[in-house]
Amino acid sequence: MTLPRVDKIAVYEPPLSEHGSIPTSWIPRFDREVALGKPAAALVTFVKADNLVPAYLPRWLLVPLIALYFGWEKRTVRPRMSPCRISSRCSASTGCWSRSWTPPSKPSRG
Repeated sequence: MTLPRVDKIAVYEPPLSEHGSIPTSWIPRFDREVALGKPAAALVTFVKADNLVPAYLPRWLLVPLIALYFGWEKRTVRPRMSPCRISSRCSASTGCWSRSWTPPSKPSRG
């Protein structure tokens, strides 16, 4: 098997809290949503906890919008450019993500 050449990669680590500098109360909910296979809900849990979205945007609105975006992205982005997905085997504390794409087979010649 030949793997495709990787030109760029983005790797993100979970936030580290030293002596309570970053709240961690969101992590159990995030882990639960990941385990249930709800990546949009998990992402909203994180962005709301880290104040990355305005507080007035309700969760009930954000989760379906993010889920719609994930679905659109899955249908329109080329496989080589598709985003990684959250693996249910991992948790916020491990920061483990897995790739949901497998390389296409080479076309046969002849």
